[in-house]
Amino acid sequence: MAKKIIVIGSGAAGMSAASAARAADAEAEITVFTEDRDVAYSPCMIPWVLEGKST
Repeated sequence: MAKKIIVIGSGAAGMSAASAARAADAEAEITVFTEDRDVAYSPCMIPWVLEGKST
């Protein structure tokens, strides 16, 4: 039976945890819970996005 792994949050730490879990167990069922609409975005880029400087 495959392991069931739950990750809370889709920021850098959450996505790193999910990636590490996948690397450790390719058969695991990984679920990420987040209240964010977009998963795995970079909060560091928000100022550039707001200024219209990102692509």
